[in-house]
Amino acid sequence: MKFPVSGAPHIPAPTSVQRVMLKVLLALLPGTFAYVFFFGPAMLIQITIAVTCALLFETLMLKSRGQPIKPFLTDLSAPVTA
Repeated sequence: MKFPVSGAPHIPAPTSVQRVMLKVLLALLPGTFAYVFFFGPAMLIQITIAVTCALLFETLMLKSRGQPIKPFLTDLSAPVTA
């Protein structure tokens, strides 16, 4: 008995690094709100400092390696790491 073989009838949705990182950042929002609720608004300052430092150091490393800066900074991986 032979079974017919053909391609899949669907095309998977295109995913990008930026889209995945945005979903991760959105998933982190409830935890961020909980931190602010329990530990006060100073947590927002710490998060801002962490994100700023992550973006700054990623920019410095990309420049030192001669890589393009914009594609790597706009993929949202640095804020997720921070």
